[in-house]
Amino acid sequence: MSKPDRNDTRNNKSVLLLEAMASCTAVTEVHGRLVGDPLDVQMFEATGWILDESQQEANGVIARVHPKEVLGSAAKTGEQSLINNLTNEPKYINNLIRRFDFSSELQRMSVICRNDIDGGEFKAFVKGSPEKISELCRPETIPSNFKVVLSKYTTEGYRVIALSCKDLAGMDLQRAHSITREEVESNLTFLGLLVMENKMKP
Repeated sequence: MSKPDRNDTRNNKSVLLLEAMASCTAVTEVHGRLVGDPLDVQMFEATGWILDESQQEANGVIARVHPKEVLGSAAKTGEQSLINNLTNEPKYINNLIRRFDFSSELQRMSVICRNDIDGGEFKAFVKGSPEKISELCRPETIPSNFKVVLSKYTTEGYRVIALSCKDLAGMDLQRAHSITREEVESNLTFLGLLVMENKMKP
């Protein structure tokens, strides 16, 4: 079997979904622990990625997120995690350049990232309520059974979050800091639904 082309791997929706989960959060690290919205913390930890806030730069890099260099606990127990299957090659180092915080009125948040491994390409990731995100996505990227699947999970009491992305080809750092939220959060590509269960404690 031939080795996948780097660009084909980058455009794989499963890989983009993982990048969105790791990048589109507002978590931070305090005394070695991730803090922030509990759902964001759970989502980030599920990726197996690392949050590195030690490389903050004067040009506005908020943080870097990237996969662990060694296999995580999931691999030790014999499970095949998404991170191990998809991101061993090529490497991912996403610099978080700008964050539009979650707005209850807008029902979403977004981030602009720059991936230095791919020559500094820019991307946006947007997450929020499935109903709102679906309105902002290009219709052809939304699965035909979107409403049926969403209704199934919400009826069963699950918390459902939609994830999407946008290629910001040709963008530079100055433009990344001046672009409006409305421009970023439009004409999106739907990536998928993140389904979370809030289990009752004993």
